[in-house]
Amino acid sequence: MECSIHVVGDALLSEDALVTAFSRFGDIVTVLPDQSKGACFLTFAMPTVATTAVKEMDGGMIRGTVVHVECATPNNGYVELTPEAAAIPWVRLAAGRELPTSESRKKRDMVVYEADF
Repeated sequence: MECSIHVVGDALLSEDALVTAFSRFGDIVTVLPDQSKGACFLTFAMPTVATTAVKEMDGGMIRGTVVHVECATPNNGYVELTPEAAAIPWVRLAAGRELPTSESRKKRDMVVYEADF
């Protein structure tokens, strides 16, 4: 059973820095960064590993930045996606898994609604 944690630090912390810092606790299954907020969701293969990472890393330093670590919940923006749902771009966007790109904005602007006629 997988378990996710929420890491909040600085927008300058890279995904690689977080993976390097947290991989010592165990296997990381997924990494969902949100660099605009300086946050990231890391999913571990085992819940015990995630709990240990929270206990040891909360308030710790990664590359000179203090990080706050907690178990991921819907309150801190974590939404569990099935693999089928994660394959759909707009679902990933709505769940905060990726930032809107200029390409997605172009597609959004091409939508025509009946009320426009």
